[in-house]
Amino acid sequence: MSMNVIGGEEILQLELAAFIKLLSVWSER
Repeated sequence: MSMNVIGGEEILQLELAAFIKLLSVWSER
């Protein structure tokens, strides 16, 4: 069960990092 939570958190962090990258690219424009 704890492994599932950790996996979900990892996916969430990856999506958040990608979202922040997209935002930084937009603000550069």
